[in-house]
Amino acid sequence: MATSIKKVTSADLKTLQDIMQKTFAQTFGADNTPEDMEKYFQENYNNDLVLAEINDLNSGYYFLVKDSQVAGYLKLNIKDAQTEPNWPKAMEVQRIYLLDEFQHQGLGTKLIDFAHQRAKELQISQIWLGVWEHNENAKRFYAKFGFKKAGEHVFVLGDDRQVDYLMLKEI
Repeated sequence: MATSIKKVTSADLKTLQDIMQKTFAQTFGADNTPEDMEKYFQENYNNDLVLAEINDLNSGYYFLVKDSQVAGYLKLNIKDAQTEPNWPKAMEVQRIYLLDEFQHQGLGTKLIDFAHQRAKELQISQIWLGVWEHNENAKRFYAKFGFKKAGEHVFVLGDDRQVDYLMLKEI
């Protein structure tokens, strides 16, 4: 199993948007209306916004590639690119997704390990993320790596206001 992690560039925009929509739909589509999903995609995965995020020096998108196929992706934020101001000197794992066919192969661990590596390179001592309060699998996954609930925030998906747990880890 040959895996690698590749930094996303503006040339990867279409591939990134495709995997963003597919993984989000696989993860949350059954629990949300098609209208809310479509509104979320239009507001959060549009060309202008995603290109700005790719080019933001305080953000980074990364593909996880397995056997020459993009299996998932990760988005890391620091400084003012973070979506919450609670931990200004921390790193946020804003997005971490794998396609269904790549689940349960240890690839999520590779992405978390990569986030830890990047934090150490940047001399950052905390990592945080948001996880939907009802996503039990994800909460267990993050807890396995030492993330602990440190707060909550509202996550708006289309017109639906949902609660995300904010989970923090000291490294």
